[in-house]
Amino acid sequence: MKEITNEQIAYLAGFLEGEGSFCITRPHNSYRPLVRVGQKTPKVLIFLQETSGVGKIRRTIRFRKGKYSAFYSWDVEKREDLVDLISKIYPYLVSTRTKRRAWCVLRSAKIRGNFKGSRPRISRENLSERGRLYEIWSTTRR
Repeated sequence: MKEITNEQIAYLAGFLEGEGSFCITRPHNSYRPLVRVGQKTPKVLIFLQETSGVGKIRRTIRFRKGKYSAFYSWDVEKREDLVDLISKIYPYLVSTRTKRRAWCVLRSAKIRGNFKGSRPRISRENLSERGRLYEIWSTTRR
């Protein structure tokens, strides 16, 4: 993550708290930390990406109410970027629920796996720790 001012960090924290989500997904029986913001137009997402210097902007097509529309998301998935981003914005988060979810994603991102081959290899202990964090994260959704 590139160097940014405290005002920019506070803006990122506020925007992520209001419009974003701190997720732990479960592809292929694994646990994957993720920060995501979704919007109908990419303008704000491009600003977030340029300001922070991390993440990817993705475009998907949705079918709702009988018509197709584009939907954009800014996704931060790289472990180093997640740790850096959440560590910087965490003090600026206000909501207890958001702080708890961000903490779970941060802890999950700090667990390293062995990335040989196409799928990450992770020890049983680390996988069970990620599973425990997923359970904590999932209880804060309600």
